[in-house]
Formats: sequence, structure tokens, C-alpha cells
Amino acid sequence: MWRSSVQQILDYEGPVYRPPSEADSLILQATIGCSWNHCTYCAMYRHKEYRERPIEDLVDEIRVVRDHVEQGRLEPVRRVFVGDGDALHMSTERWVHLLEEVNKHLPRVTRISCYATAQNLMKKSVLELSTLRELGLRLLYIGPESGDDETLKAIAKGATVADHVEGAHRATQAGIEQ
Repeated sequence: MWRSSVQQILDYEGPVYRPPSEADSLILQATIGCSWNHCTYCAMYRHKEYRERPIEDLVDEIRVVRDHVEQGRLEPVRRVFVGDGDALHMSTERWVHLLEEVNKHLPRVTRISCYATAQNLMKKSVLELSTLRELGLRLLYIGPESGDDETLKAIAKGATVADHVEGAHRATQAGIEQ
């Protein structure tokens, strides 16, 4: 009931992928596609050119969901998954704005999550990640796919084992689970 109801009120572009553990989460499609989109094994976002959706559209969607919750048409939102491929690519300022709006309009949310690449984690400081954690970003899905640099290069992952370790370390220091 939850997923089909949300799909009727939000206009997702193309197929939306989320981890199985996010099955009952509200999916906010903040980005379209994947900023990297070179991994040889992944075709999920090949048909989408990466771009960020206007923040005003996201705020409007959050308010629509809030209104449906307040009217009893949807259950209260407890979890939010921010998609598409690697929404962590968005600037920290954009993330702060988005998280503040989620907190303002969906006060029962206890966890916000997204996919993250090592490259995007390396572009954010521990302080930036800590700020996002304080505003509700609690879980990152990072897929190193291999612990072998040759394999990572062969599959065009775009990061080394050391990059993945450092990115995960930064997230851990900020208090964000992976």
C-alpha cells in the first residue's frame, strides 16, 4: 500500500533503484542517474544523463507527502532514501537544504540514506559529513565491489581500494553507518 500510494503522487523519472532494506522508505529522487556511470557491470543508469533536480521540486514533493500523511492517506514517513545513483555527489549546501526540509515537513523521519561512491566521499570533509549526519543522513550504501585494485580498474569503478577505505573511514568518523 505504501509504495504504490507514493508512486501515484510522486513523479519518478525512469526506473528507480533502491537497496532491498529501503523497501518501505520514501524515495526522493534528488538526482537523476549516476554522476560516474562508467562501471562496466552496472547498467542501471545508462539510459539517464546525470543531473540534479531543482530543489524547489523536491520541497514540493516533500510537502505533498506531508499533506497526504496529515490527511491519513499515507502512513507517517520514518525513512527516506535519497536517489538516484549517487546523490552524495550533490553539494553539501544542497544536502543541508534538502535535509532541513525533510526534518521540517516530515518530523517522524528517523533515518535518511543514499548511495555513495568513494569519489564523492573523498570530496567531502569529515566536518561536512558530520553536518549531514546531524541533519539526519544516517546510512550510506557504498559498493566497493572488490578489494583488488586491478579488478576495480578493470570494472572502471573509478576509485582504488585505498579510496574506498578512506571514504568509509571519513563516514565512520562522521558517525554515518555504511
